[in-house]
Amino acid sequence: MADNYLNKTTNEMYRWFDIFNEKFFKNSLEKPIITIQKTRANTRGWFTTETVWKEKSEKENAEEKTFHEICISAQCLEISNAEPIEEIVAILLHEMCHYYNTVNGIKDVSGRVHNKKFAALAADVGLLVEKSKSLGWGLTHTSPELKTFILDVIKPDPKALVYYRTQEEKPKKEKEKKKKFRYVCPKCNKEFIIKSEIPNIMCGDCNEVFRITEEV
Repeated sequence: MADNYLNKTTNEMYRWFDIFNEKFFKNSLEKPIITIQKTRANTRGWFTTETVWKEKSEKENAEEKTFHEICISAQCLEISNAEPIEEIVAILLHEMCHYYNTVNGIKDVSGRVHNKKFAALAADVGLLVEKSKSLGWGLTHTSPELKTFILDVIKPDPKALVYYRTQEEKPKKEKEKKKKFRYVCPKCNKEFIIKSEIPNIMCGDCNEVFRITEEV
């Protein structure tokens, strides 16, 4: 049977979830469905405020169990100097703050703009919060204390993060440069530039035909 390449990654993320849940949320959060998906270039993850996953019951007419989803961006799983492993782990904690606020009836975001209610909880769990125009209080990074906790207590396994999705760079289309034409009177040097090539235009002052040169 073929290996599921991302099984080890998601299992590791569930381990992080359990530790964060106990440390910061008193085990109040039920396990969500954790996914790894392609996201927009500036999106590191998301949390679904609705329970978008269901577990099909084998019993007829039995109520189906439902789950929230936390997604971690597939493009953010590459460990690097710019994205050290503790910052990857902190993406999950960021989304868990949304999870906690949602189940406790706290609206912490409008569209993509994070408000001060999100910022307050994020700061409480050790995230450093910055404000931006597009995300509000949505830019988060690890504080020194949280970084120490992640590295010394959680001890994330780098071997669980060997797969990541590359950023897709679309080739830039070169804009076709539109030609322009310079018209110069050979006698009085009067000139003008237009986008069309029109022969035999006469200078009204000199009664001479304008010379045409192409300009790009």
